[in-house]
Amino acid sequence: VYKRQGMNEENSHYILEPKEVFKTPEFAMTYSMNGKGGVSRTFHRWARQYKMNQGNRPHDILLNSWEGVYFKVNQKGMDEMMAAFSAMGGELFVMDDGWFGNRRSDRSGLGDWIVNKKLLPNGIEGLAERIEELGMQFGLWIEPEMINKDSNLYRQHPDWILQTPGRTESHGRYQYVLDFSRREIVDYIYTMIAKILSGAKISYIKWDMNR
Repeated sequence: VYKRQGMNEENSHYILEPKEVFKTPEFAMTYSMNGKGGVSRTFHRWARQYKMNQGNRPHDILLNSWEGVYFKVNQKGMDEMMAAFSAMGGELFVMDDGWFGNRRSDRSGLGDWIVNKKLLPNGIEGLAERIEELGMQFGLWIEPEMINKDSNLYRQHPDWILQTPGRTESHGRYQYVLDFSRREIVDYIYTMIAKILSGAKISYIKWDMNR
């Protein structure tokens, strides 16, 4: 099967002035006589050898909290899960969604990147320190480009969602996309996330993108 690749000159074009350079994203392709599985394995080998910082070193044994508790994040549950995982030889524990703001379902809280101390009295830094005591690394879930209307951020800045004037707002999974073309929005979110990351021993970020 042949599929056309590269720039779509029918829908976009770039005018280059003298000595200007336009650099396209890297394009990688392969071929296999062993079907899709062969193609997949070839790409995996290429990515491990040339594109991944970890290279061919086996990935850490990871446990993500999501399937265990979903949005019901709390100190007791995290402590029990971390201890049990450490006892099994775990190496990287990732706390998924539900640790910030009023995030108790997928309908609220996105945009309010402040740890909920009612659920986690010791904060992110306390969890990270406990993980280190257990001989593991700590990872954290974020989705910084998204916002729920049921959030303090939206109530303060309803105009920050990505939208076209005169058209219906676009949402999915009860969430909207922040307009990251605006510097003040990027700076605001960056400041909140940077404060969290700089205040705790976080080795891994799970950056979700659900839209």
